[in-house]
Amino acid sequence: SNCFGNKGKICEFSYVITNRNFEIIEKKEITINPGPKGSGFDFHLVDKKTNEGIHLLYEQDDYKVYRESPSFDFYMDEIKRLMTSKDYIKFGYAVSNDIRFLKYSFARYKLPIEEFCCYDVYSLLKKIVPFEVRGLEKTSQILVENKELSNLPMHSSLADSIRTMVCLKNALKDI
Repeated sequence: SNCFGNKGKICEFSYVITNRNFEIIEKKEITINPGPKGSGFDFHLVDKKTNEGIHLLYEQDDYKVYRESPSFDFYMDEIKRLMTSKDYIKFGYAVSNDIRFLKYSFARYKLPIEEFCCYDVYSLLKKIVPFEVRGLEKTSQILVENKELSNLPMHSSLADSIRTMVCLKNALKDI
């Protein structure tokens, strides 16, 4: 929602849990109020003059969906369980900033979290695909069929989770 001082405030957390065959077992999108309730928290993601920047799925109505959602501490047990569980191997796309912002959110709300491991699909793809790996949108346009992408809107954290999973699945099928 903003990244002042390189400290990202989280307004969405989504995940997809699959079995070893990449069949989806569970998926979920969590919208989060990045500021304290009633704080008038200011989102700084898009340049108002050029409209360039990071767009979110729920940015209409001054980010109303996020503003009406519970804050991070409401979801922290669920997020902590997912991230620290030994039952799952965690993957993300260009995930280093996401991990840093997640750890910052736990610290911001003075909530403890143990260390966890998350593998970077972007870095992995750079080693196994025969093309220059780019952002998730461009890479998924190469690795995923158009009909499958039509159901995965950009700027959706859940769709990004699914795109990441499908990119990994498709890249690994020839190995």
